[in-house]
Amino acid sequence: MTDERISTAFILEDFIEAQQWLIGALEIAFPGISIELADSIQSAKKVLTNTKIADINLIDLKLPDGSGLEILRDIKQRRRSARCVITTIYDDDKHLFPALAAGADGYLLKDQDQQLLADEMQRIRQNQPPLSPMIAKKIMGSFARETTLTLDESLTPRQLEVLRMIVQGDSIQNVANKLNISYHTAASHVRGIYEKLGVSNRAEVAAKAFDLGLS
Repeated sequence: MTDERISTAFILEDFIEAQQWLIGALEIAFPGISIELADSIQSAKKVLTNTKIADINLIDLKLPDGSGLEILRDIKQRRRSARCVITTIYDDDKHLFPALAAGADGYLLKDQDQQLLADEMQRIRQNQPPLSPMIAKKIMGSFARETTLTLDESLTPRQLEVLRMIVQGDSIQNVANKLNISYHTAASHVRGIYEKLGVSNRAEVAAKAFDLGLS
């Protein structure tokens, strides 16, 4: 299982109280982490120009001078492996799915308990998307609706079952245990799902759902 080292962080947030809340969550999740701050799009661009792209980036959606998605895209362009997690108060589909489609690796509601935020952030270490429970439920709900998948992109009933589990954050081993199948078989299902949808991780699966009209 992947165990990524997270030693640097960047927070884009315009409210000081929210900045401190997120700093606290990061320090709980990753003791000793080095943190850079910005409170606007312009100040974020200066930070990104003058420092190395951080391992984990917490990005608010609404800033005084624009959308945090602009910075998210910039970070991903400069360092594709950098983890970008949206931290926001918006829990509706019109904010969630465009963020995932833009490349967000996770989506957290910053008004939740600080320890819960830290616990979700730690999922990055296992290459799993940090998702607030309400957000995970919304993503799951999108797969329960009638889809517009083409025949080439259609999934088997078993693949749909596995898909719902991995979007919730289940590891391949957990999928295997819950379905009483071998790890190899579970991994094969996941690989088939990713190939059919043209994605490479769980966050991209959710974004694909938005692109295909599943939300």
